[in-house]
Amino acid sequence: MVHGLVPVIGIVVFGLAVYGSVWGGSVPPLPFLIVPYVNLGWLLVGGGILWYLKTRQPQRVARVGSILGEEGGEAAAALDQPATPVPTTS
Repeated sequence: MVHGLVPVIGIVVFGLAVYGSVWGGSVPPLPFLIVPYVNLGWLLVGGGILWYLKTRQPQRVARVGSILGEEGGEAAAALDQPATPVPTTS
């Protein structure tokens, strides 16, 4: 449910928003006209980076999930600890 249906709903809603901003009926002025294409470019860049990391360094992709708390464990527990101040010398 969480890893199947929820992402599909998000993709559909995001897709409808992009579709509505590109083919909304009227043509917006120039800066706003390119926004959907810039967003698409960023999505492609992010997907490319993710694909590269999954094929070349899958341990890094697994580490992201554990740091964000998906997997739990020591890496996620470290995020709950208060930061230790760095000693300064004068």
